[in-house]
Amino acid sequence: MSLNKISAIRIPGKAHEVDSFAACIQAAVTHWDGRVSYECVAGLSGAAFSPVWSKREPCVSWWMERGNNERMEFLGHTLGFTVERSPPPGPGCEEKSAAFARHAGNAVKKGEVVLCESWPCWSIVTDWHDDPSQLALSSPGHLAGRCKARPASPMYILRPAERSLTRCEALREALRFGAAVAVGSFERDGFAYGGQLYDVWLAHLDREQFCPACGRNGWHCAERTASRVRTTQLSAMHFLRRAKAFLPSLCNGGCVDEAAAAYAEMAQKLAPYGEGSGLDKVWSNPRKRDRYTQDVRQVRDLHHSAAAHLSMVACVL
Repeated sequence: MSLNKISAIRIPGKAHEVDSFAACIQAAVTHWDGRVSYECVAGLSGAAFSPVWSKREPCVSWWMERGNNERMEFLGHTLGFTVERSPPPGPGCEEKSAAFARHAGNAVKKGEVVLCESWPCWSIVTDWHDDPSQLALSSPGHLAGRCKARPASPMYILRPAERSLTRCEALREALRFGAAVAVGSFERDGFAYGGQLYDVWLAHLDREQFCPACGRNGWHCAERTASRVRTTQLSAMHFLRRAKAFLPSLCNGGCVDEAAAAYAEMAQKLAPYGEGSGLDKVWSNPRKRDRYTQDVRQVRDLHHSAAAHLSMVACVL
C-alpha cells in the first residue's frame, strides 16, 4: 500500500451525524478492500445502543465523541485486523512512547492505518509529523481541518489480518455487549451509558443556554446532539434487524423486534430537532420548547424500553 493511498482516505458520513470512531473503522476496512456498513461497525462496537456521555467534555456538541472504542480488539477479531496501542501517558513511559511514535510514523509512510483519538473527534493519520499538533488527519465531513492531535492523544496502528470469529459468534457477542451498554451496566471511568445522556440533555433544557461553553449559540450544539443521537438510534434499528436475519433461531426474537421498533420511534421523535432545523426558534418559543422537552423525555423512556428488551435477548444468548 502506498502513502498516496492513505493520503487519499476519506471518512464516510456527515460530521454532525456519524460516530467518528465507527466511521474511521469503516474507512479502515474499506481501505483494505473489505466491505462493511457503518451500521454494522456501530452495532459491533456498541456505539449504536446508547449515546455515550463524556463527562469531561465542556461543549455538548462533542460529548458523544469519546468512549466508544472499548471494543477495539473485538472489532479486530470480527472485521479482520490487529491492534497496536500507544502506551498510556505517565512517568517512565517516555521510551515506550518514543518507540511507538517511530512505529506509527513508519506505518503511515507505508500507507497503513493509524487511528488517532484527536479532538474534537476521531481521525485517521494521513501524513506523519513528529509534532502531534502538525499531523495531517482525515475526519468525517468538514472536520478534517479542525481536528488536532495532542501529545497525549491515544493512537492505534491497525493492520489487516484473518478474522477469528464467525458472523454468528460476533453478532451474539455484540448483542450481549449492546444490552450492557443500553442498560448502563457497562461502566468506564469518565463516561456514562444506559441513556444517562437523556437525563443530562433534559437538565440542560432547563437552562437559559443549552451549551455553557457556547452561550447564545448553544442551540447549534443542541441540533448536533439531536442529529448524533438520531443516527445512533437508526444504527441500532438497522443492526438489530440485520442480526435477527442472521440468527433465525434466536430465542426472544420478538424482543429484538420490540427493541428495533423502539429505536425507530426514538429517531422519528428527534427528526424535527436535528442539524439545520432552526432550533433557535424553538428555543425562544415557550410552547415549542415545552413540546421539545416532552419529546426528549419520551425518547428517554423509549430508550429504557429498548434496553429492557435487549436485556431479555442477552439472557438467552
